[in-house]
Amino acid sequence: MSTEMTDQTDPTARPARAVLYLRVSTAKQAKTDLDPEGLSLPAQRESCIRKAEELGAEVVDEYVDRGESAKTVDRPQFRKMVSRVQADRDIDYVILDKINRFARNRRDDANMLFELRAAGATVISVKENIDDTPAGMLMHGILATLAEYESRNNGTEALKGMTRKAQVGGTPGRAPIGYLNVRLPVPGQPRGMADVEVDPERAPHVRWAFEQYATGEWTTQSLADALDARGLRSVSVGKRPSKPLLKSRVAHMLGNRYYVGTVTFRGAQYKGRHEPIVDKALFERVQTVLRVKATTGEKTSKHHHYLKGTVFCGECHSRLVFSRNRGNGGSYDYFKCMGRQNGVACTIGYVRADWLESQVETEWQQNVFPTELAAELRGAVLGRLQVMHQGASEQLGVQTKRLQDLDGERSTLLKAHLAGAVPLDLLKTEQERIAREMSQ
Repeated sequence: MSTEMTDQTDPTARPARAVLYLRVSTAKQAKTDLDPEGLSLPAQRESCIRKAEELGAEVVDEYVDRGESAKTVDRPQFRKMVSRVQADRDIDYVILDKINRFARNRRDDANMLFELRAAGATVISVKENIDDTPAGMLMHGILATLAEYESRNNGTEALKGMTRKAQVGGTPGRAPIGYLNVRLPVPGQPRGMADVEVDPERAPHVRWAFEQYATGEWTTQSLADALDARGLRSVSVGKRPSKPLLKSRVAHMLGNRYYVGTVTFRGAQYKGRHEPIVDKALFERVQTVLRVKATTGEKTSKHHHYLKGTVFCGECHSRLVFSRNRGNGGSYDYFKCMGRQNGVACTIGYVRADWLESQVETEWQQNVFPTELAAELRGAVLGRLQVMHQGASEQLGVQTKRLQDLDGERSTLLKAHLAGAVPLDLLKTEQERIAREMSQ
């Protein structure tokens, strides 16, 4: 009788229960179901389900980390899985495709393995023979150590590759605004070769920003606002839409030597293969302004006058500074002597701007330039006008394309609303934004 009772199945015993843990290390792999090791998420899921069937276990849940590295255990779904196993203590198996999906850090591997075993769960790898036997535990330790080595070695090799790329003038990572990362066709290479080219839409804005900041009359915030008004937007990447540049990004752009053809990687500088957007003389003028403003603080010049910086006091030879003063009946423009303001014994106080302008005009009318000097000045002026005209033509092309893009965006938005994909409140908000940008 005793033997018969022992052989009977316990009616209260539950079937084995399992959870699956799936992971890919980059967002791109998660999006395309591709992985360097040839393991897509569907393939991982299928192999783990087959293993559960072999163990006679019911799969009650699965946890998927998309675009998460196994170098640390700070993965949302991984932490959620461990917490669930520890809290409910109703899981017999944690099944994964390979041990390197679990952890690539030996210490994390040991700690997480201990916590799961303490909660009554056994970690099962589909591809490797690991279990709770002494041989299985030894195999687990060896594989975890190999996974950590592989992770660190891959990082070292990647760093070596990026360093070598910089040394030969390539661009490691994403190029800054004003350039585009592209792939050039190469025979025998399906993905082609990574390269960088000038962005015809954004490069003119970047060049203009350097030219304006070099005058010393802009702050990074006012320049960021002006670039926003001109229509400069960042390049959209993945789900991140293009947007105006923040003050901090404008400041970083102004100090980035990439724009003069230099690649900086890990503190070292190399001559880049990409085309410079800014010449070195202009870049150095901008660096001088940045250094001065870093010391004195950024201040926006309130008033502008074409004689600023070119007229001096005839008595003490100090600079005359432009000033706009308000009084009864409106505002009045003056030049004031900085020498007298700083305590120099000078009788010149304020000089009306219109009187000074007429004196300067009269003085120039009385001067006759030698023929050679006149020709040189005429050539310099015409050369500057040609540069200004070229810049204006580039800007005209950029803004014309921007208007076309905004018009296309408005049409697409309306079609999406009519199809029920965009709610009315969002339609109104986006239409107002597009209208503002078209007006700018």
